[in-house]
Amino acid sequence: MNNDKDNTFGNEYTPDKMKFLNFIYLNSKLFDAFSLSFLGILSGNQKEEGSNTVYGLGTFGPYLKYKSQKFYAQVNAFYQTGTNIESQEVSAYLLNAKATFQATSKINIGAGFDLISGNYNSDSIKDHSFDLLYGTRHGFNGEMDLFSNLLKSTLDAGLIDFYASFGIKLNPKNSILLTYHNFSLHKIAYNNTDEKINKKPLGNELDLNYKYKSELPLECTVGICVYKSTESMKTIQSIPNSDNTFNYYSYIMLTFTPELFSSK
Repeated sequence: MNNDKDNTFGNEYTPDKMKFLNFIYLNSKLFDAFSLSFLGILSGNQKEEGSNTVYGLGTFGPYLKYKSQKFYAQVNAFYQTGTNIESQEVSAYLLNAKATFQATSKINIGAGFDLISGNYNSDSIKDHSFDLLYGTRHGFNGEMDLFSNLLKSTLDAGLIDFYASFGIKLNPKNSILLTYHNFSLHKIAYNNTDEKINKKPLGNELDLNYKYKSELPLECTVGICVYKSTESMKTIQSIPNSDNTFNYYSYIMLTFTPELFSSK
């Protein structure tokens, strides 16, 4: 708990927890297929216990969407400025673009990339590492969630993810989705012993999903994921070179969606 009693003002928050989070969202439909949105977020973290200083961090940017009967595209660009919890000036950014095309009634293909800026080294005057705040991690950068904590998985050097997908609907009940990811560092990283990691590529991930929809309100998803690490990834994760560079992950998920209430 943050407080031992109810206070309107003067509440203590640990530096890793946000003291406030404000946002503004604007959306406009430009044409039949185009829409433009703007999102601005102002977050604050308290310096330390007993301090009234709050570090403010601003994150803002537009995203453009295009949607037609067979084609969907989205482009996002966000900039981050202010002060982080280490009292360091921030100048970071995030870029994202993706597109999907419905080639036939049963086949769809897609491609995109994510760029999350990072730091070249810890001695930089400004912090160029983009803070994802409380944003979701699982829906991006592969299903194995190897990069859900960028500070540890990239040594704060940022991440670039190029990906492509191929989906096929076998019949009304069965579908398959195959997604390929190519990961690399945004900046050159340094490990805990200040050893320079010269090569940016981190590895490749392949995610295979099979989905079955029954006549009942029940859906079954089977996933198989494979990741091949590079030498840079093994150095960052402190994995011995003699260990296998392949990582595997599989799961089965049952989703039950009953209709509890209905009205006419």
